[in-house]
Amino acid sequence: MAKLTVFEIHTLREGTWKIDSIFDDRELAVMEGERLGRNQRFELVRVVEETFDEESERVGTHTIYRSAREQQQTDTTDTKESPSPEVLEALRRNRLSASRTPPPPEVLEELHRRRLSSTRTPPKKSMVKQFLGRAILLAAIMGIALGLVYILNSIF
Repeated sequence: MAKLTVFEIHTLREGTWKIDSIFDDRELAVMEGERLGRNQRFELVRVVEETFDEESERVGTHTIYRSAREQQQTDTTDTKESPSPEVLEALRRNRLSASRTPPPPEVLEELHRRRLSSTRTPPKKSMVKQFLGRAILLAAIMGIALGLVYILNSIF
């Protein structure tokens, strides 16, 4: 039936890959990936295309852009021997068995139910709110005390 396609920008910073942003337009995603690739904040940048086939419930991913620094790194590491056809076939079989599929609806419902039923403690008041509350209480006590002093002075 329908295939859903998204484009994710993955960035490597301090040895950790993170999804920076998600686009539904290929050209825009590649353009943003190129812009981030020129930026010195990230070590490497990739744009990954993910497609989800609703009919077969399969997810496919492939990289459509790599930053120039990543291409230089792969060019220097590609001098090794290529693996034998038997090794390649074994890798293909493992990749197909480990493909990502979305969890079944029952699992999603159970996770949602657990999140809703979990007991959470209410957040503590911030220090500013605590200070303001005490200041107002102190002002009220001072007002009452001054009022009593005024009344007592007017009587005597």
